[in-house]
Amino acid sequence: MMFLKKHTLAIKLIVMNIILFVATFHTIMTFNEIKQKELSFYIRSKVNLIYDELHSFTQYYINSENVFIEKGIHHFNSVGVVNPEPKEIRKFSDQLNLLSLKLKDLVNDDYWTLAVIDKDQKDILYCLPLRVAHIKDLYEYDLDLLGEIAKRNNIPKTYEEYLKSTRLKLTLPYKEKFSHEQIRSIILPIYIKNNMSALLILDVKCGILKNWVSEFNNSQWTIYSTSKGTYYKQLLDLELRYLNNGETLPIYLNYIDIIKFSLLISFLISTSLFSLYKLLSNILNLIQLDSMTKCFRRDYGEKKFKNKLISNKSIFIFDIDHFKKINDTHGHDVGDQVIRTAAAIIKSNIRKSEQLYRWGGEEFVVILNITDPNIVLKKAEQLRQAIEGQTELDINFTISIGCTLAHNMTLDESIKIADQALYTAKNNGRNKVVVK
Repeated sequence: MMFLKKHTLAIKLIVMNIILFVATFHTIMTFNEIKQKELSFYIRSKVNLIYDELHSFTQYYINSENVFIEKGIHHFNSVGVVNPEPKEIRKFSDQLNLLSLKLKDLVNDDYWTLAVIDKDQKDILYCLPLRVAHIKDLYEYDLDLLGEIAKRNNIPKTYEEYLKSTRLKLTLPYKEKFSHEQIRSIILPIYIKNNMSALLILDVKCGILKNWVSEFNNSQWTIYSTSKGTYYKQLLDLELRYLNNGETLPIYLNYIDIIKFSLLISFLISTSLFSLYKLLSNILNLIQLDSMTKCFRRDYGEKKFKNKLISNKSIFIFDIDHFKKINDTHGHDVGDQVIRTAAAIIKSNIRKSEQLYRWGGEEFVVILNITDPNIVLKKAEQLRQAIEGQTELDINFTISIGCTLAHNMTLDESIKIADQALYTAKNNGRNKVVVK
């Protein structure tokens, strides 16, 4: 019986988990499909903010004062400056440093370098931080690094041409010399009197777009990916405004990720529900059940049937014969075992829908869904014989049972009649059944 009960509970848990998994899978799919517009806005906003910050710097560049410095490598407010000859240069290191702080807030750990290549007869390089690779590039292209980068990336030489194109240039990934870091460069040309005067360059790590998607996932509980899995659904092919290399950012939902996430959530929900069920069961047990026998308590039964009429039921009341003698002869521990065994045997011989109450020390009340007097007597005899023939304990004991059929009467009224029948059974020699 216990095996079947556990087996049934396991089946219920499996069915519940399957239902939760299917519902969770559908919910996650729907949720991610709805949130893709927000992801698009989030990525576009990041690019737009980078553009705005870079573009705001152009005014500082154009209106900056000049300061004379000697030939060589200098540092001003963390900004490294490579000057190929003694001369006046633009003084904007404070603004460049402030710009780098704002950009770091946007790109986080993907920030690599912020640089300005100022076009003069010989280019001047401003970098934060200044790396060996930057110095090497400057001299490798005979101090015309700006011209080389502009040519390589098809950057318009005049502002008129620039207005016809988009605002920023995002280079393809490349490996930086010495550091071997895979990076991409976001380039904004600066024009004075229609001619290119400088390039403002933000170098970022190649994983920046993927990391932006991860940031969105972490904040919004989505599971978007920028790479295909074995089984996937493509949601977006996001065009990146202000980036003029024609690149798009594909966004996928990988079904394996959704399955894993669904399994995790459904497991957590089912575990929580099961824990809540056990907690409520324990609370109900404390309220409803007798701690020794796990039968319903008398006060619970009296409260349940208070001011209610009982019909189409039979009421059995029984107690253990010569129980005081059992306690006196074998001790109270054995007496408790007798009470527990009697309750367990009765419960195993009635339906789950029928109720067994511990009414007193060794006295019990059973409410059964039986109305035929012949069946009532037969059922009572079955219970009496089950107790008489028990082999769970080393001692033998019996019960006497009083029965009545309840029709439009209260629980107290029906128990009084059954109790009278029990009294008769005891007077007739005990180990008897009497029906009234």
